[in-house]
Amino acid sequence: KINLAAMAIGNGISDAKTQFDYGNYLYYLGLIDDAGKNDYKRFYNTFLAAVEDESWTEAYIFKSTFLGYLYKKYISRRVSVYNYYYLPDDSKEPQTWNEFIQSSKARKSLHVGSLPIQEEGIVYTSLAFDIAQSVKPWVEELLEVYPIVFYNGQLDIICGYPMMIKFLRSLNWSGQSQYLNATRTKWCEGEELAGYYKGVHNLYDVLVRDAGHMVPADQPLWAYTLMNSITSGTPDNPLHALTPC
Repeated sequence: KINLAAMAIGNGISDAKTQFDYGNYLYYLGLIDDAGKNDYKRFYNTFLAAVEDESWTEAYIFKSTFLGYLYKKYISRRVSVYNYYYLPDDSKEPQTWNEFIQSSKARKSLHVGSLPIQEEGIVYTSLAFDIAQSVKPWVEELLEVYPIVFYNGQLDIICGYPMMIKFLRSLNWSGQSQYLNATRTKWCEGEELAGYYKGVHNLYDVLVRDAGHMVPADQPLWAYTLMNSITSGTPDNPLHALTPC
């Protein structure tokens, strides 16, 4: 065991088998009809078979169709997979994270020295065949010792909140019944409803309203409040700074 107060996983894929069921998610959002749902299900079943056989190249190919070929066929690239409320090129305000992450202050905090920042494509390509490989057993093992906060933007398609919940409900660990029976709480910042949270005994989930895949970019104040709560809290109360309402 290490001196770790808590961990946070934001809009993350931990178990592709439970989190890549895009057909049902998109159907209940109203973005596809029954024909699209059936097509997604067919590809999803083929994807599951590839995962079961540990055919990671094949699994990656079928995974790519969910937000590639099928998405273009039934929905349109004009609906952003990062935030379905916006068009792909929309943004609430200019993003300057690239400049920020390379600032001397950020570099010092991250302990990266003068190392050059890697382009997103390089990182994604290097991890491409890992995406379909589940880390569910690791999460279950970690939950026995450390608190983990899973947070998602409400409007994300890539890592949809309902699919994240499906994953959390499938976990097998000693505190699972406590998590399943926990009461969901509304979270407010001032007069605004920021989201909802639920959890107890190491496993917590948070839904951030009016945010997509990039929660800190869409809702910077609420994301800061959430991260500050996790980093300043205690292992038995990582969401202490979220105001219930």
